Amino acid sequence: MEIDQCLLESLPFGQRHRLVRRMRCDQIRAYYEREKTLQKPGGGGGVKVKAPPTSHRKRHRIRFSLGDVIQDAIIRHDDKEVLCLLKEGADPNTPISSGGSLLHLCARHDNVFAAEVLIERGLNVNLQDEDHWTALHVACVCDHADMVLLLLLAGVNVLLQDVNGNIPLDYTTEGTETSYIIRKHLEENGVDVPSMHTMRTQRPSTMLSDVRQLVSSRGSLNLRNDDGVTLLHIACASGYREVVSVLLEHGVDPQPSDNSYWTPLHLAAKYGQTSIVSQLLKHRADPTLLNCHQNKPSGIAASDPIMNMLLRAEECWVERLKDPSVPPAPTDKRYDGGEHDHTIPVKNLTPLSMPLSKRDSLLEKCAMFRELGGGLSRYPSQDNGLDGPTGPSKLEQVKLMPPAPNDDLASLSELTDSSLLYEMQKRFGNDQIYICAP
Repeated sequence: MEIDQCLLESLPFGQRHRLVRRMRCDQIRAYYEREKTLQKPGGGGGVKVKAPPTSHRKRHRIRFSLGDVIQDAIIRHDDKEVLCLLKEGADPNTPISSGGSLLHLCARHDNVFAAEVLIERGLNVNLQDEDHWTALHVACVCDHADMVLLLLLAGVNVLLQDVNGNIPLDYTTEGTETSYIIRKHLEENGVDVPSMHTMRTQRPSTMLSDVRQLVSSRGSLNLRNDDGVTLLHIACASGYREVVSVLLEHGVDPQPSDNSYWTPLHLAAKYGQTSIVSQLLKHRADPTLLNCHQNKPSGIAASDPIMNMLLRAEECWVERLKDPSVPPAPTDKRYDGGEHDHTIPVKNLTPLSMPLSKRDSLLEKCAMFRELGGGLSRYPSQDNGLDGPTGPSKLEQVKLMPPAPNDDLASLSELTDSSLLYEMQKRFGNDQIYICAP
């Protein structure tokens, strides 16, 4: 069945849709008849189509471990599946990729129910990941107030520090509910927040004083703790330039590896300490060493200047292995003062896109209070249909047209899918139907 293209385009949408569907059915019917002819003995010019044997075909099934499945269930907020998996034997202590626990994952995705179940099953609320973040750190940076309350009721230690020396309070946003909850909890437990911040600002000078005292008493500067971490590791990760200078001037090993094969150069590169990277390279720290993740310092550099500096040092290091007379890589004196250091957070976690139900609730609240100038300024826009702090705070007000006599679709003589679609599309084109995308 063929039809002229101009004639097809001139037809109304409903007729054109029915006609095209009929043509497609004719094509499928003709194809089916042809295939049936080819299947007959001697049909189709002797061509025989043999179906592949199915009796001996192996059915391959992909199975995931219970640990992987329960992580997916937590992310999807499938609480029923979480309970079933735990009943089937899923380990509540299953580690995640960052070295944290399932509780870190619950805090990231604001799954309070799953977190409460895991805590009841004995999961340690103070467990820290590879950056020494607890689940409370994650909940604070994501501004999940309900999760923060749950962890506080479970007895989490609010003073545990990450590798940068920050407690969960340092990752809250001033004026948010999470910040208020943490501060109130600290005050009720007798913690003076201003005094605590004053002590933190004095840490570099305190460590410098301790190192100088250790030097004067001829103590060892290369001592390690149980994790293989030295004083140089701590100073480089924390950005204590003067401490690093004193340690290197007094002959400390510039490239000790801890139990995870991280060197001070790895830590300085990861945390954006440009001036310390320059100091370590001047003292012949090896830029080609690999950590437990098979990364060189240049592979985890926090900024382009650090990465470029390390790549040049790697090239010179390889050349010096072949020819010791090759001079070491020159360092840029601009980086010595610390002006190019970057304060890089350990993790860059932002609140995830909100569930549809929560978005609808917030949109209703926005519409309810739009006359008062209320808006949603707390949640930044992340492809979720909500306006951020810089966008408009009021929903667009649309004046609808009055109903027409023929607006009742039940009055149509023919009530089929195609006719309904045609009528709806016609009304939408005439601004008689409005849709609101979530």
